Amino acid sequence: GEEQLFIDREFRRDSFKKKLELAQREKREKYLAARAALYTLDNTNEPHFSIPIKTLNTVASRASAIKSLLNSKSDFFLTANGLSPAEIAQLSADPNIHFVENRRNDIRFLIFNPELDDVALRRALACLIDPVRLANERLDEGIIPALGWIPPENIGWHSSVISPPCAGMDADTRLAEAARILQKAGYAWEQEPSPNQAGSGLRTPSGEDFPSINILAQQEASSRSVAASYIAEAATQLGVPVETKLISTDDLFFAVYGGGNYDLAIVGWSLSLYPDYLCDFFAVGNPYHYSNPAIDAKCAELTITSDMTRSRQLFFEIEVLIWDDIPAVPLYSSKVIEAYRNISLPFENYLGGFAPTLYGVPGLE
Repeated sequence: GEEQLFIDREFRRDSFKKKLELAQREKREKYLAARAALYTLDNTNEPHFSIPIKTLNTVASRASAIKSLLNSKSDFFLTANGLSPAEIAQLSADPNIHFVENRRNDIRFLIFNPELDDVALRRALACLIDPVRLANERLDEGIIPALGWIPPENIGWHSSVISPPCAGMDADTRLAEAARILQKAGYAWEQEPSPNQAGSGLRTPSGEDFPSINILAQQEASSRSVAASYIAEAATQLGVPVETKLISTDDLFFAVYGGGNYDLAIVGWSLSLYPDYLCDFFAVGNPYHYSNPAIDAKCAELTITSDMTRSRQLFFEIEVLIWDDIPAVPLYSSKVIEAYRNISLPFENYLGGFAPTLYGVPGLE
């Protein structure tokens, strides 16, 4: 009955969480082993700092760390979570303090309930979503757009060949293309959508009135609320009646991962560098109850291959399959901002930020 269904979903949710935690722990152990190996190399001919570094000083509070950087007693603000807007404003007063922005290795994406099983509808809605516009115009560049499932900073696995639907189009062209996708699938409007006039009276291919659908987002996360509103506005312009429902984190978690009681929702995950999270999200046993035998087969092969070239090809093929069927749409990653002075950084872009990645500061979401 329903109780057994709930228990099964709880078990799936817990096992998925444990699997992700195990993957993160294994990644951490491999990183520590690699770092230990690196430090045993002969470095006699390597350049060294002119001042010997004996210890890494740590401070008890963020406030004292900020003060230490302002007073030039420290050179880098090491924190797993980056700087807050208030801390950035405080440090900006000193022109000798520099900031570096990086993509956190996480993703926020729009998930479709598998019961919305019309791929034309999913493609049309995906076409309307412009992550770059969302970042620049709606979120004041406070986030970094996700134009695929593997971030470009993850250079070992990212493929520049794959583009999202309607990539490079402006809002009006996206609207026209989304309307064309629906029309081709048999949808019709009483009033067709245009840039100056929202579509209305949308009917399904079977001739029924299109029902109003909801998009869920966490009320505690302002960026997700804004993203939900942006998607709902674009869908409404197309004539698809979408309403935004802002609910608590616990309620959203239960609606999506417990009861499956949603139409669309904005969810978020931290990611591993090895992109097998694509299988966690979309292969057999995934928490969204999405089914795609072609993805299942490729993920099954991933678990048994040790050939990195083949793995790279499989991840490419999996991402192509995801973009073809569109069970979900990537939106953005959060941003980590760090501050430093008196030193030169070897490079600017580093997935996850310098502190947690290079210095091993534990990352807590």
